[in-house]
Amino acid sequence: MGVFAHPTRMFNSIDAEAHVRDAIGTPQMRIDVGPTVTMQPRDRLLIARDGLFDNARVPEIAETIRRGPLESAVVNLVDSCHRRMTEPCAGEPSKPDDLSFILYGRQGQSAPQARGAP
Repeated sequence: MGVFAHPTRMFNSIDAEAHVRDAIGTPQMRIDVGPTVTMQPRDRLLIARDGLFDNARVPEIAETIRRGPLESAVVNLVDSCHRRMTEPCAGEPSKPDDLSFILYGRQGQSAPQARGAP
């Protein structure tokens, strides 16, 4: 089960229609399928919309998702992006937007902890 909307944001009808179209597609949409890639035990897969990349740099995202439990990485990304959306800071990416992403890792596989972490 996923979360469709942040409790503080109300979708207008145009937003809702866009989300439904994105979820079910249209006849003009297509998906290109490339070669199969086998995930290794510590690999993580991130699927994200522009709301993440408008509020975090790729190296920051990679560093956040590569260590520790998936749940912690998700919370850290959401908190960081929300902070940047609501409290812009010069020199940092910041654009109020919806934030949608999926972070996947094999169940039972933990990424290495940061040095010095318990």
